[in-house]
Amino acid sequence: MAETKRPNYFTSQFLVDKDFNDEQAYHLNARRLHDRLLHTSGVAEGLDITFVGPTQVQVGVGSAIDASGRQIIIGDALTYTLATAGNDLDVFITIAYQEVFDPADHYTQAGLDKFIRTTERPLVQDGTAVPPTDGSVIVLARVKLDGSGAIAAATSIDTSIRTLAGAQLAPSSVTLAKLALDARPLNVQGANAITVATDTTQRLVTIGESHSAHTDNPHATTAAQVDAQGGANQIVAQINAGSGVIVRAHLESTVVSGVVTFVNLAPGIEMFSDDIDPGFGAGALAVQLALEDSPSVNITLSGDTNYFRAVQLRSQIDRSTGRFKIFISRNTGSFTATAAVRWYAFKPQIGSNANVGIGAVVSPNTANLISNTTQSLSVVVGNTTTAGVTWKIREQNGGTLSSTTPLSTIYSPPLLTGTYHVDATSLADPSVAGTATINVNADITVQVTPGPAVTVLSGAILNFSATVLNNANGGVTWSTTGGSVFQTTGSTATYTAPPTPGVFSVTAASVVDPSKTASVTITVPPVTFSIAADASTVTAGSSTIVRATVTGTTDNRANWVSVSQAASVSPSVGPTTTWFAPGVGGSFDVKGTSVADPNQSQIITINVPNVKNDGGGGGGGGKFAPPTQENLAFSSVAPPDATAPASTAPEVAPPAGESADAVDKARAFVKPKKRASTKLPPEPSDS
Repeated sequence: MAETKRPNYFTSQFLVDKDFNDEQAYHLNARRLHDRLLHTSGVAEGLDITFVGPTQVQVGVGSAIDASGRQIIIGDALTYTLATAGNDLDVFITIAYQEVFDPADHYTQAGLDKFIRTTERPLVQDGTAVPPTDGSVIVLARVKLDGSGAIAAATSIDTSIRTLAGAQLAPSSVTLAKLALDARPLNVQGANAITVATDTTQRLVTIGESHSAHTDNPHATTAAQVDAQGGANQIVAQINAGSGVIVRAHLESTVVSGVVTFVNLAPGIEMFSDDIDPGFGAGALAVQLALEDSPSVNITLSGDTNYFRAVQLRSQIDRSTGRFKIFISRNTGSFTATAAVRWYAFKPQIGSNANVGIGAVVSPNTANLISNTTQSLSVVVGNTTTAGVTWKIREQNGGTLSSTTPLSTIYSPPLLTGTYHVDATSLADPSVAGTATINVNADITVQVTPGPAVTVLSGAILNFSATVLNNANGGVTWSTTGGSVFQTTGSTATYTAPPTPGVFSVTAASVVDPSKTASVTITVPPVTFSIAADASTVTAGSSTIVRATVTGTTDNRANWVSVSQAASVSPSVGPTTTWFAPGVGGSFDVKGTSVADPNQSQIITINVPNVKNDGGGGGGGGKFAPPTQENLAFSSVAPPDATAPASTAPEVAPPAGESADAVDKARAFVKPKKRASTKLPPEPSDS
């Protein structure tokens, strides 16, 4: 059978950590068993949820019990930030039992890694799912998030759904003997029912039981005691002095009345009486005033009734003495007169005091606007010295606010028809806010994206889309002042920029109302063009890359020409070309022209050094090398022929754009000097 054990300590006993843990477990289990069997789960006290801000609440000091009998205690109020986000949601805030290790209790001495305490830290959570009802968590409140995902005010917090802890009693555990006031039966006098009250020691006693009925009961209330209490408040007449039982459910104080006569009451002057003592003593006093219904000199009820309607009466009460004064003033008339004022005074029953809540009123609280109009809003905050507010538009994309001060703002509506709200939240109490409701009847509006201004390269293609607001027909027609638009009707269009630079526009007009348009400014920048060679100096018979740099257009190609016909380029069209050097030295020009804009061109010069013969005889320095098969392939000079004299070489026509002198110079430059002993090496034999 299951048994309950607790540690039993004795002298010289060797204790380990399990002994102390068992000691704690015994007491914890006993306490939780008691709480679970004699209490229902829920909030025992406190744990109030109050408004802090749009996403924050405060959980007050208090305690709760869960279904396992575990106590959940918050010793200091904490501010909790909602983890749930969203618009128009019901969020449930719950609390649950939790054990954690606090880093402050971390023990690392002597090579240990332990915690010297276990912390019972309540776990506060929130979510949109309805919490379970098994008592594993305790529901504290339901919070309503508004259209902007915020807690709008304290009224958005509903604590009526919270579960409250209660008592559980075993069946047949309540008996009459346990409910009796004492061991004797109650004394009933005649037909009067016994009234039960609480004495100063918080024990139940009976009113109406005579002192002689139970002389050993010192708490029996006598009629004399009731009479003494009632006499001080002038309510003795309402109490049955024989039994001390109150026979009227509602007690009323005696009303005292009198008349004060004011003589020579002139218009525009306030007169007041001496102190009046109704005889109730210090404390709260109720005073009511009225003009006595009786004619006086120079006043007739039929001829001067306006006189009475123009009289103002007020009283000024001194609670420390229980006395008061009457003040009277007259707004109209042209003569002095006598007026009698009837006053009524009585001692009121005192209820609980209450402060007037802060109020915020926005003016106007409702407005109707059309497109391109604004609405000035102002606020009056009452019952506080901090009269300012913070202004906010409740709906996202619901318009804009400008010229905002703590007491006023200017609202500009959005482009879309709808109903929007401007909230003015009190700086003194964020739970209080005034609201202005704005009904916007917007006109047809066209929007184009991208926009309102874009830069497009020459010949580039750009897609535009149009949106028509406040009309079911979203069709538009497209037009442009430069370039071309493909698909001139519909909500989208494809635009091709012109080849020439400039500033142009693309316009979308509503098909329902062509006067409603939206335009995008198109800037086409001018084309810039430049070329450069990877190497400005190359050796005879080699090559280099020439590159074009083009801006302001999507076409980065160039037309390439070798100005000097002794060299060549390939390809003739492209962003780059390869320039092939001739077999002779000199300076050679290359020209590049933009394909996108033929007016943009540039010529650069590439240098080819003279070719020297390192094996020439004598120390007279290097001489020009004789032509070879390699350099002759790029030379305009015909190779020497062993069967024909050099003088019989054919003449070369000058290239276009070059003079005959330049050709002669080039021929003379590459023509080797004649040497009698110069022979070509023999051809290698097959052996």
